[in-house]
Amino acid sequence: MELIKPTIQKWEKLCRSNKFLFYLYARPYRKTIAREIALGGITDSDRVLNIGCGALPFTAFYLQKLSGAAVTAIDNDFRAVEQAFSCFSRLDSVCRVEFKVMDGKTAVKYQDFDVVLAALQTDDKLKILQQLHKYKSNRDWKFIVREPRSSFKGQYDYLPAEVVPADEVRQYFPTFDRSLLLTPDQKISRQVS
Repeated sequence: MELIKPTIQKWEKLCRSNKFLFYLYARPYRKTIAREIALGGITDSDRVLNIGCGALPFTAFYLQKLSGAAVTAIDNDFRAVEQAFSCFSRLDSVCRVEFKVMDGKTAVKYQDFDVVLAALQTDDKLKILQQLHKYKSNRDWKFIVREPRSSFKGQYDYLPAEVVPADEVRQYFPTFDRSLLLTPDQKISRQVS
């Protein structure tokens, strides 16, 4: 039974319409995303695809604000993307973020990017990684994935242990404890599915 996602969605609804609550709720994400930017070596010349932006796009906000990268934030929920765009328009921010309704597997096939960052709640992380290998094999890409703590693996999708990251960074959130860096060098076994 999923309890965390609905609870977070209710809280985020409150934060969308209040700039103070947005910044307050976003604050813990700043260090997390700064660590992910360092992990991926993200700079202002990168194009970043943020999968699973949700209605409160903290990751997209800090990715752009802290690195200067061009960020495309996607979610497969039309309403969430609409709310994220609306939330951004209320902020006193010069962040340049493009919002699109799209799922991760489709986005990695058709979007132009250097780095992909998947939110914790992103489904089909392994399939997204397989799509990267299939459709971006001629490019140098980086895939950063947030992995749930072991006690939350029943609530969120995660990569199988057979997928060994190029690097990882420790995170200090109640629901996830690390972000993994995957690159084209990590081969995916056909047996992993």
